[in-house]
Amino acid sequence: MPAPAKLARGATIRGTQSSKSPTGIPSGADTIFGQSATALGVQTPVSSPLAGGLVHGAILQNAGGCNTGITKDRTLAEAEAYGKRFATALGATTLDALRAVPAEQLVACVERLRAEDRTGMPLSPVIDGYVLTEGYDEAVDHGAHLDIPYMIGCTENGIGITPAMLAAGEKSRLYCGCIDWSLKNAALGRKPAYVYYFTHKPLGDDAGSFHCAELR
Repeated sequence: MPAPAKLARGATIRGTQSSKSPTGIPSGADTIFGQSATALGVQTPVSSPLAGGLVHGAILQNAGGCNTGITKDRTLAEAEAYGKRFATALGATTLDALRAVPAEQLVACVERLRAEDRTGMPLSPVIDGYVLTEGYDEAVDHGAHLDIPYMIGCTENGIGITPAMLAAGEKSRLYCGCIDWSLKNAALGRKPAYVYYFTHKPLGDDAGSFHCAELR
């Protein structure tokens, strides 16, 4: 997640602190939620030194966890180099030129560079030294993430699982990462991290309990 996006998310969280919910509960008691790539947008603030006192619960669905293999931590220098390469690929030499590029071209460029690099998620979290001072896994390993209740999990036929793995009774790396997140929180004596594993197969679909199926 690029630094401006991370800061924008943080500003949104801080902005809720000045109001109350319809129930009268102070919005400082907010729980943040993310599904798929947006789950990483949740794991970023709970791993950030800037988020203390702003978030009191988090739900990470189908992407968050420990050592899931979904993301690769990037240094600021690596992210800046990718940004320059991205702008060059679009033929944009100024910020105004980048802002004028249609969304469809931006997405196509990301996909093209991803194919060239053979990476699953090119726009991964950036350790910029400000919002993130270390990677997700490092933060959890020594308890630098927020001590709040979590719910985390994935679907049976989701990311990183194949029919052969299911037939052999194996689980995805993401599933294991969700379990590890919960166990690490328990070992640290933290508030509970509840894990779910969604196996319901929606009617009218032969994809099984696919990625995001629990939102249907």
